Parts: sequence; structure tokens; C-alpha cells
Amino acid sequence: MSDLTIYKDNNVINASYRLTLNEQRLILSCIGKIQSDQPIDEQMHFSISVGEYAQLFNITPKRAYYDLREVVERLFDRFIVIDAKSIPDSFKEKIKIYDGKFKTRWISYIAYSNDEKKVSIGFAPLIVPYLSQLKREFTKYSLKYVAGMTSTYAIRLYEILAQHQFRNKKEVELTLCDLREKMQTDGKHSLFGNLNNRVIKPAIEQINEHSNFNASYTTLKSGRKVVGILIRFEFKENRKPLRVDNTEDFIGQKHSDSEQDKSYSFNHDRKIDRKSSKKPVSNNDYGWMQELRDDIALGYVVEPDHAQLKSDFGVD
Repeated sequence: MSDLTIYKDNNVINASYRLTLNEQRLILSCIGKIQSDQPIDEQMHFSISVGEYAQLFNITPKRAYYDLREVVERLFDRFIVIDAKSIPDSFKEKIKIYDGKFKTRWISYIAYSNDEKKVSIGFAPLIVPYLSQLKREFTKYSLKYVAGMTSTYAIRLYEILAQHQFRNKKEVELTLCDLREKMQTDGKHSLFGNLNNRVIKPAIEQINEHSNFNASYTTLKSGRKVVGILIRFEFKENRKPLRVDNTEDFIGQKHSDSEQDKSYSFNHDRKIDRKSSKKPVSNNDYGWMQELRDDIALGYVVEPDHAQLKSDFGVD
């Protein structure tokens, strides 16, 4: 459970929504159980038990029980507002769009089993395309980096930073208007001093304490008025991305159409999964290459087995 990996379309990360800490934890726990290439639909359900939840977030089973029961009462009513430009083609004829955005629930159902002591949820139809079979413009991170955070703002801000983690220049500029909209502060903290003390500063402190980033920020001003913040961040020294010799040469190789229908699966214990090394993907789909790049940067991949590469791809 501690090695769950979160995959989110960047449109969800940049969306406007507000969840409590426990609601956010449950959503992330269930997203972490979705394989990156796994097709899902609103008929599928994802479950987490009281024991799993307690272990994942380092709390007592009794506390986990009450936290999950609280989520059951409220999560169904939570919504998210997403940029309409990203809406899947299959939905464009079915829903109306106003002001370039659309609103959807996170989940289509939620249930708690007293006998099994677990919560099950099904993701709403309009959310599903943003959580599975992602090919481009998505963010990937390990759940353990946010599991210890107790501020919902810290988790949201971490995801915004993680979206830019593979850029050479690791900095993010946010206007106060944009920050308030993403965090859904609902008119609270209209003064920068309040926003800084209640939202920004605690979020940066928790990111530095719990995640793989060290972050700092400065204010952006128009005259004497603060209008935004500039966040600079870097990987912590003991969690820097690994560099693998010759891997770029391997990624850059051109293959025939038949070879494009093969992919490598790298799991997070840094061993190559031979059984799934020939798992087919869509024709002309190089999504596995992007996943390999991400895994290299996160330190999940070891030196490629050149004998296996030669066997599968004809690469010397």
C-alpha cells in the first residue's frame, strides 16, 4: 500500500475543487489502485479497508474507522470544475458547457461495509477518462510523498509542483486569484496576510517536511500590492532522480511497426517484470516510452538488461 503511485490528468490537477483531508485521502488511495494502462468505467468499484487506510496514513484503526465513516456521509456531494477544452469527444454531444468549464461529481456511488470494514466507490463517468489510460499531459507521483500531510492545501500544491517536476527550471508562478480558485477558498482569506498564514505557508512547510521536494516562495507585486507568488523547488538531495547510462540511446531507437506493439513493464522494486515485458499496447503507441522516462526520473529503473532488449527489440 505504501508504494501506491498516483496518475492524474493535468486537467484534474489544474481544476477547481475542494475536498476535506479524509475525502482527499480516500480518493487518492483508490486512484493509486488504478494501473496506468488499465481501462476502467463507472461500473468498476475500488475499495479500501480500515486496516489499509490506517497503515497507509499512519493512524490507528479506530481513527481510520471514524474517518472513513465521515467520508461516506459527504463525498458523494463533492464536485470538481474542469476546463471544457479537455472533455472527451464521446461526451461533447451529451452535455452542455457553460463559460468554458464543466462540473461533475467525483464519484457515482459510495458504500461502507460494516462486516468487511471497508469503503467502496465508483468514479463518475466524466472523471474516468482523466484517471486511466493516460497518454500525455499527466502527472505521476508516489502517494507516500503526501500521505503524511494534514493540510488539503499542501496536497493540492504538491500536485501542482509535481506537474512541473521534470522541467529544468523548477518554478511555478501563481496569481492569488488562480490560487484561490484552485483551492476553492470560497471567499475566505481575502487578505494576503490571511491567505499566506492559513494556506500558503503551512502548505510549503508540509511539502518540505513530507515530500521529495524542497520548496520556497517569494511574493509577486504590482506596485505595493501582492498579486501572486513564485514557488521554486528542487528534489531533496537523497531523493534526486537517478541517471541510467545508455538509457536515452535505448529510448531514441526507431523500431518497426511490429516492434512498436511491444512494451516493457518496470515495477517499483527496481526489477524488470519479464512476464509482462511483451504486453501489447495500441498500434503506434509510444506511451510506454514516456512511462519509462518518468520511472527513470523517479528512480524506479535499473540498468536495462541488454540481452533482453536485444531479444525483444533487436537493440544491441
